[in-house]
Amino acid sequence: MTLQGDALKDAIGQTRAKWGWFVGLGVLLLILGGIASGNLFIATVASVYVVGWLMLMAGIIEIMHAFGVKTW
Repeated sequence: MTLQGDALKDAIGQTRAKWGWFVGLGVLLLILGGIASGNLFIATVASVYVVGWLMLMAGIIEIMHAFGVKTW
């Protein structure tokens, strides 16, 4: 077996050991999705804020990166 195959086997084993967390996350996402469907206005406003913050953070990081690059 190759090194890649062994790494994949280990990753699958680690994921299989934590299957309860994936089920819990799925249930949480279903509950939050149901709440968001019930409160469309609040969900819309919240998603706009999240996307806005992500864009602001990406812009700040891009400006920092632009000053860090010495050559084009």
